[in-house]
Amino acid sequence: MNVYVLLMWLSLALSTGLIVYILVNRGSLSRRLERESALALERELRREQVLAIASLASGTAQEMGSPMTTMSVLLDEMAAEETDPRRQENYRLLIEQIRDCKTILDSLTRTARLTEPGEAHKVDIVDFTQSIVNQWLTQRTDADARFEVSGEGENPWMTLDLTLGQALENLLDNAANAWSRDILVDLDWDDSEVSISVTDKGPGIPEELIEKLGRPVIRKGHVGLGLLLSHATAMRYGGLLELENPKAGGARATLSLPRTRS
Repeated sequence: MNVYVLLMWLSLALSTGLIVYILVNRGSLSRRLERESALALERELRREQVLAIASLASGTAQEMGSPMTTMSVLLDEMAAEETDPRRQENYRLLIEQIRDCKTILDSLTRTARLTEPGEAHKVDIVDFTQSIVNQWLTQRTDADARFEVSGEGENPWMTLDLTLGQALENLLDNAANAWSRDILVDLDWDDSEVSISVTDKGPGIPEELIEKLGRPVIRKGHVGLGLLLSHATAMRYGGLLELENPKAGGARATLSLPRTRS
């Protein structure tokens, strides 16, 4: 009889433990699913936000492109005909300001294309990064950048489209606008990921911009739209964009992407 009762209590204890175990696991699974659902919803909302901003940027650039070109041509003609040195200096200042505006518009157009993935190709990441830096240098003749490879072993091959190159050009533009000389582009990798960092020797990145990475931030002298779209591109590849201010000074932006197995 005592053995029978003991077995009953043991059976009850095991059943209770099993039920508790199932309920705890079910609750944990439910919470995990809720977190994953919330993250998926956030990514979708972010994607829609990025598409809307990119569309606005592209439209603005196209609408303002023609008036800027007209004003530039007229000012060139007026400056050539002017004989007063003071007025000539004023015309030159206006021409420079319009040139800066056109550069910003070109940047908006280029960054807007980051939301339009093209055909992907498998590329050698070293050759790919080097070609993007060389291409950028031909466009930004006022800047100077050097390319270094820190990764060891065989060069990784990755399946990429042109949006990643545009994201890298965005980071280079930001670095050049802060400090146009001695920009360092460093490529590194390990077994799991590839990282491309762009480091300048400028005044550093405002903390506000670091905290709000992934959301549009517009400041005097700095447009956070390019960083927003570069961040979105990295996320689309399953990677991320990190901003930091190194202890030695300047600023560093790092694109980290999961490594594609060849």
